[in-house]
Formats: sequence, structure tokens, C-alpha cells
Amino acid sequence: MRTLALLLLLLNIGFLTWQLGLLPWLPWQPEPFSHFAGPRSSSASGLPRLVLLGEPYSPNNTSTTQENTATTKAEQETTHAPTNTVTAETRLENPKVPVVVQSELQRAAGLPMATFENQAGSDNSSTKTARRASTPAPQADPVTKNNRPKKYGKSLACFQAGPYTKAYRAKKIAKWLKRQKNVTVDVQARETPVLDLTWVYLPPFKNRQAARRALQHFNQIGIRKDYKIVTSGRFNNAISLGYYRQPSYVKQRVDELSAKGYKNVKTQERYKNDTRHWLNVKMSTGQNELLKAFRKKFSDSALTRVACESLAKVA
Repeated sequence: MRTLALLLLLLNIGFLTWQLGLLPWLPWQPEPFSHFAGPRSSSASGLPRLVLLGEPYSPNNTSTTQENTATTKAEQETTHAPTNTVTAETRLENPKVPVVVQSELQRAAGLPMATFENQAGSDNSSTKTARRASTPAPQADPVTKNNRPKKYGKSLACFQAGPYTKAYRAKKIAKWLKRQKNVTVDVQARETPVLDLTWVYLPPFKNRQAARRALQHFNQIGIRKDYKIVTSGRFNNAISLGYYRQPSYVKQRVDELSAKGYKNVKTQERYKNDTRHWLNVKMSTGQNELLKAFRKKFSDSALTRVACESLAKVA
């Protein structure tokens, strides 16, 4: 007896474990209890409805019962349908919320398809309008002192100053001009032909003997030395009277020969390329006070009026 009782206990425990689905490795599993839960109506099972002896039987009762059952289900679905409605915002915040199909909501509420679509369209349009109203309109960047365009007068006047041998000198003047109103300045370095030497000479004589007689005459009248005969080239048999860098020395030499009777003294300037600094200035017309202030402050410099097209070509 003890063995039989123990065997029955083990069978009950095994059956309970099998019913709870704790033995997934078995080839057969119990069906869910939901399949058997709840009563089934006679119409759903296809069996004739049982009628009590004291209840009058009418075939219309069956259809009335079915209509009442369908009405009750529709009311229940209509009551619970709004709680299951999911908007686009809810789906974005919680993607795990189930989505109810529009056709199901339509059938539950008893609305036609056109009415439901019109309501959904009006809701979407109102939502878009609210979003568009809540979005701030883009604002233009405020005009500050730095990005405000520089305005000139009715017309434009262009000037040029220079050349300056030192860059710091040109930059100093440009800094002063930039502090004035309606003035733009550009400092530009250019390769400029610069006077290197000035040659003083007497034109070529007919022959070498004539040139030598002129030198003897120089000694007689006391002309300073530093002269010689040119023996080749285009100026063959000319008399060189020296090379001078300063224009004042050139003038002294020419005046000396002219006082001794030589009126045909010639000069020839020789140039070389060197870097010089120029100022290209643009300002509105009618700024006479500014021009006066410039001449007063920089007496050794001058603003020369030029065509604005020439500044563009140089730049």
C-alpha cells in the first residue's frame, strides 16, 4: 500500500508539472487553458439552443439574442477603443505601444470609412498647424559695427601717395588715413625705376685730337679735374665730366662749365629698379578738410588725384 500511495503521489506531481509547461522537452504539450475558458453560445457551437419547458419558444428569439450579443460586443469595443488609440507622438515616445488599425476602430465605432478619414485628416492638419505655429521664425543676423558695409558719398575720389623707400613710413600714413571716415587705403609694394646716377658730359668731338685740345683748355681755365675722354662706344671722343647721385652736385657741375664758356654741357640720367611703397587711397568726394589735415600732418608727402581705373589696373 505504501508503494502504491507513493506511486500515485509521483504521478500527480508529474502531471502538475506537465500541465504547467515545465517539461518542454516532451514531444506532446498540454493545450492552453484559454481554449477551454468561458462558455460557448449555442450559435457559436452550431448546436440547437435549449429551451426551458416554461419558456415559449420562437425562432425569432434566436436572432434577437444574436443581435443583442452583437450590440453588447460593439458597445464594449466602442467603450474601450479610445483608450487603445495611439497617436504619432505616442509611437515616437514609446515604440512598444501597440497600434490599432483604423479599420478596427471604424467597425467598433460604427462610423463609415469617409467620415473616419475626414476626422483623421482634420486632426493631422490641426497638428501640423500647431507645430508650424510653435516653430519660431528664423531671424536675420543683426547688423553690427564690424559687418556694416562702408558707405561712400555720392561719388568716389581716388588718390595716390608715394613712393616711399621705407615700408614703415607708408604704413604709418595708411594707419592715420584708415581712422578717417569713408576712406579705404591699400599699401602696395612695386618694382619702380629709381634714379641711380646722372652723367655730365660734353658731346663727342670730331676726332681724338680735338678732344685732347679741349682737355688742355680745361687746365688753362681752371676747371676742376675728374674728367676724361671716352674712347669707345656711341659716345666715342666725348669728354666725361663725372657721375653724380645728388641732383645738387649735377647742377653745380653744369653751372661751372657754363660759366667757363661751355654752354653745350649735357646730362644723362641712369635708372635702376628698386622696391618702393605706394598708397592707393579711395574716399568720398568733397572731403576738403581731410585733405588739409593730411597736408598739415604729413608735409613731406602729397596725395595726387588719379583715375580710379588706374588703381584697379595697378592692383
